[in-house]
Amino acid sequence: MSTIHISRAFAKLGDDPLSDFAVGIFNGMSGNAAFATPPVTMPNLQTAQLLLHNSIAPAKLNGHAAVLAKLAAREDLILKLRTLAKYIEELPGMTEAVAATSNFVLVTPSSNRPTTPAIPVIKQVYNLVSTKLGLDVEVGSKFKLLEFRVSVDGKTWVLAATSTSTRNIVLPELLPGTLYIVQCRAGTGGKVFSEWSDPVSHMCT
Repeated sequence: MSTIHISRAFAKLGDDPLSDFAVGIFNGMSGNAAFATPPVTMPNLQTAQLLLHNSIAPAKLNGHAAVLAKLAAREDLILKLRTLAKYIEELPGMTEAVAATSNFVLVTPSSNRPTTPAIPVIKQVYNLVSTKLGLDVEVGSKFKLLEFRVSVDGKTWVLAATSTSTRNIVLPELLPGTLYIVQCRAGTGGKVFSEWSDPVSHMCT
């Protein structure tokens, strides 16, 4: 399956730059054997590009109707470009080198997606005072947040605390005389988390 990602930032271009961008796509894809069956034919793309190009000047001079005509031409061209971008992304076996010949701008996923942190290791669990456990952990990569969960049966888990530090972490409001299973995971601050750590058991006093 292709892992190519094409930027859709062309939709934010001004009218003239968008028209020029479409010319570039036309030049890149026309007669290109890698894109033999595009859902938008190159003559249709060229027609849409010319409609926008020819509507720009009138829209500046001829009032509301001309502005609406230009907006319609712009939206139609953007839709055709998005359709072509999706087509290239979904082509089996597509590579970045070949995709780039279309003149679309490629996006490197790793530049936009946070790296999943390493799985933390709980180094120490200890009793602070009654109803509170203390922890120290180790994380082998950058993180923004640590989450800690506890269980008494290994099946039902409760989020017990969060921390931005790996030392002197406190799990409060626990029941004295209860054996707790503790796990930790690291997060980027968004929705990207590591797997939960190996469980560690400790009796709360």
